[in-house]
Order: sequence, then C-alpha cells, then structure tokens
Amino acid sequence: MNEKQNLAVDFINGLTREEFENFINTLFSTLPTDELMNVFEQLDDSENIINLYRQINNSAEQQAESLAPSTDDKFIEIWSSLVSGIDCIIGDIGDEDGEYVEQGKHWECPEFDEFQAARDMDEIFEKMLPLLEKVDLLKIEEEDIFLNMLGDINDNIGMYPEWMGAEYNEFAFEEKGAECVLKWMWLNSVSVESFVKGAVEAFKHSMLPLNFSPVFFTKESNEKLNELYNILLKESEQYSEIDLSNTDCFWHIIFHQSEKVADSNAYLKTAEDLIGQEWTYGIPVYENYIKLKDFKQAEHYCERTLAEAYRQTYNYIKNFNTNPEQSIFATHSDKKDERIERAFFNWKLCCEELNMHDKLLLIDIQQQFYQTPDNWDEIKLKLLPAKTQSWFYDIMEAWKHYVIINTLEYQAHSTPNESWIGWLIDYIVNDDAKLFQSKTENWLKSEMDEPDSFRHGVDFSLLYQLTRDVLGNDKSIDTFQVFKAYINKSQNRVYNFREKIKLDDQYRLAYLQNSNASILKDKILQAWRGKIHQFITSPEHVAKSDYSSSAKWLAITKELNKELFKQIHAEWKSCYWRKRNLWKALKQYGIAK
Repeated sequence: MNEKQNLAVDFINGLTREEFENFINTLFSTLPTDELMNVFEQLDDSENIINLYRQINNSAEQQAESLAPSTDDKFIEIWSSLVSGIDCIIGDIGDEDGEYVEQGKHWECPEFDEFQAARDMDEIFEKMLPLLEKVDLLKIEEEDIFLNMLGDINDNIGMYPEWMGAEYNEFAFEEKGAECVLKWMWLNSVSVESFVKGAVEAFKHSMLPLNFSPVFFTKESNEKLNELYNILLKESEQYSEIDLSNTDCFWHIIFHQSEKVADSNAYLKTAEDLIGQEWTYGIPVYENYIKLKDFKQAEHYCERTLAEAYRQTYNYIKNFNTNPEQSIFATHSDKKDERIERAFFNWKLCCEELNMHDKLLLIDIQQQFYQTPDNWDEIKLKLLPAKTQSWFYDIMEAWKHYVIINTLEYQAHSTPNESWIGWLIDYIVNDDAKLFQSKTENWLKSEMDEPDSFRHGVDFSLLYQLTRDVLGNDKSIDTFQVFKAYINKSQNRVYNFREKIKLDDQYRLAYLQNSNASILKDKILQAWRGKIHQFITSPEHVAKSDYSSSAKWLAITKELNKELFKQIHAEWKSCYWRKRNLWKALKQYGIAK
C-alpha cells in the first residue's frame, strides 16, 4: 500500500497541473463506465468516489446541484467550516476591544454593535439554510444548535464591562438566522404540535426578527400545513405569544402561510383586514379581484396597497397622507421594489378597464415620482397635462415639500412651502421667471427684519442655500474670500439619504440659472449685511477659549460690512485686550490689533 501511495505521489509531483488534468480527462473518457466502477470499488472510500463520479458525470444533475457538496465527507467539511465561522463571530462578542464594539469619538462611550454582529452571522446563515435537510439526515448536529448559539451570544454580551450597558441591547438574528432557527426546529420536531409548543417555549425570552420569510413551510404537504393551521388556531387561545392578528408577531407570519393552503377565503380576508399593518398583503387581494374581473374593487386595493407601501416603508415622513391626490409617492431610496412597480402596472390596468382616464394621469405622475423622484424634467412632462385637474395644486404642494426635504433635510418638516424653493417649483410648471424673482426679492427684504432667532432657524437655512446656489461659484464675491469659503464649505448631510451628489441638486441649480436668479445677487448680499451681527459670538460667551468662530465671523463682517466691523473691533480691543487666544485667532485672518 505504501508503495502504491509513493508511486501516486511521485507520479503527481512529476506532472504539471495541466498535464495531470489532461491525464484524468483522457482516462475517464477512454475507459468504459463499468471498468471505472470496478476500479472505484477496490478503493477504501469507494462509495464517496462513486457518488462524486456520478455527480460530475451527470451534467443535468451537476447544473441543478452546482452548489451542493459532492460527498458526505466534503459536505461535513463545508458545514463544519460554516459553524466555525459563526463560532468565531460569537467568540468576538464580549471583547471590549473586539470587532463588534463601536465608538464614534474618542471621548464617547463604546457600544456593542449588535446589528453588525447579526448581519455578519446572517451571511453565514444564508449558506447554512439550504444544507439543513442533509444535516438533519446525516445527524451531524445536536437538536439545539441554533438555540445554543443564541444562549452563547447572550452569555457573551454579559461579559462586556457593566459601564457599556450592553446587557440592555436586545440581540436578534437577522432574516436568514431566524429561518435557520425555525427550519431546524421544524426538522427536529416529532410532530407539528411539538414544533409549536417547543418554539413558544424557546422564544419566550429570545427575539426573532420580523422580516424573515417562512417560505420553507410552503414546501410541506397540504396535510401538514392544514395541521399547522388548526393547531395554531387552537394554541393561540392558550398562549398569549401566539398573536395571529398582529403582523409583528412571527407566529402570525407562519400562520398566514398555512392559512393560504388550509382556507384560501380566510387567507384573503386576513390579507384584506391587515393591509394597514403589512402592505404586501394587498397584493393577493387585488390580484384576486383582477382574476374575478371585479376591476372596481381591484383598483381600490391597488391604490390602497401603494399608499400603505409608501406610508409603512418610508415612515420618516410624519403624518403622511395616503390619499394619492394629496401626496406623492417619491422616496429617497435608490433601490426600487419590483412589487411596487407591479402594483402600478395593475392599477393602470384596472383604470383602463374602468375608463378612468383622469385617474390614469394621476397614476402616471405618481409612478414617475416613484421611479425618478429627482428628475424635474420628467416630472414636469407628466404634470403639465394635469394642470386642469382639481388635485393638481395639492400634488404641487406635496412636490414642493419633498424638494425642501431633499434640500434642507433637518429643517424640512418645519419649513413652509411658500419659500424660494417652493416658488422655484412653481416656476418649473408656470414658466414665469419674473414672478419667482419678485417673490424671492420680497422675501429677502421682509424676512431679514425678523427677530434675532434667525441664526439657527429655517430662514437661515433658506438664505444659506440660496447664497450657495446663486453665489457659490460667482466671481463677483472673489474678493470676499472668507465669506466665499464659508458658503462653499462641504455640507454634512444629517440623514445621508445618498452619498452621491443628488440629482435634484443639479436640477435646482439648472432651473435657478434658467430663471435668471443671478439678478438677486445684490439683494442676497444685502440680507447678509443686515443680519451679520447675529453670527458673531461675543468673546465673553465663548467656551474653553475657542474663539475660532468669533474670529471667522468678524473677518466675514469686515468683508461685507466694514462699518460694523470697525465698531465691533473697537469694542473688543477695549474690553477683551487681555484675551490672548482671541487675538491669536483674529491674527489668522489678519484682523488683530
């Protein structure tokens, strides 16, 4: 045996990889299958090798099982490596210097990043999920493997220092992790009833996410799904954890899947009743009405499904009006949902069947807002044919508010639509540049007379953005070097809706140029001159002797309002001549004594 092994090693070492591949391919293609089988059967691990040969040789099977391990030994090796990957992540939890401790600034308290840990594990769980049936078949794992993982995680969280407060974080698996837990429990339960009771007990003190898919239940026989349905109905009366009317309860998600098979009418009724909790429930409802050719009901539920999708998915918009005649289905997300696209298609289909031509105009607009919310030119093309519609004004107001959210972000919810941004939107559809100019000019005159709350208010955000847009790259303020640098400083987007430059920024600048907004340059500078004193922090109110902001604004004052600068500079020279850090900061701008 040793001689044979040495011969094989010497033979392989004497060939290049390409030569060895050619040798094996020629050998397999020359010898008849029965002779190959005779050779395989003389080997110690003949069963594994024969299985591997059959899998490779069967191209159809190879395509279908391309990701499946070829032999039991190889399968166990791959499975073990996945379990080790999970164990490594769990092992890192509890280490205050580990990968899953997040700290912003050096003075901030470190925190356990349970979400990143769950996401990293979920990437591995996704690979585990399709292997679970074979793991169960080979009996290579204990019954509580995934529940033990949850236990180990919670134990390790307790190892973080008490001052981190990590024990108050409620750890939950992500989508694939939850599916692994439930599928493994399903495979290891002796009956459907024992699965339900075991899961209720297991998750009394552990969390599962709400965004998992119980799709593996649909592969079961109708008989088992019927049994699951009836047991959940019965047990929901005994266990408060089984809340079948709450879409936030994972038992409801499982129940709804079994209900589809056990009682299709009840399934549709549940979906119809709970669209307000889960918008995707509207899909089977309107599809059923379309199937029945009841287009009136189908149209109603298409509209409701889309309105709820927007309300539930983009819930950063407060008090969102689900009436499509008074709101727009525009989102800050670049990722589009195929289910929403399909709902728009079916909504149009129903309106065409019902000859609702005015409604089709509205749907076209809403679909455009969903598909390209920042493409003002495309939106304008959809809006113009609808100018005579009763709902046109409300849609315009909703669009204005959306653009303001995109432009000002953190100030948006308190910003009135009657501002220069709103008037710019009016200009897009009315093509009246003079009206935009006059309204903006009047605002620059009147709003600057408001009390001194201006500095951190909405008016400042609007003035700053208008100045940045109109004067940011204008050579007329090249002499105002400090002011121009301030106006063109990089903005920290509070919500970070997109990291890339927003498309609506480009359109806003283009339409400002088309409206000849540059005519407002002098008025904008006058507004700054009238309010510049509000930005200068008195040295006596500065914390920790950091006078950089005071110095910067005094330098800007010198550029925009020399008389005011002389007055303030003289006061500081008289009152604060001993504050060396102040004059050191002023010296950086060349305005020291």
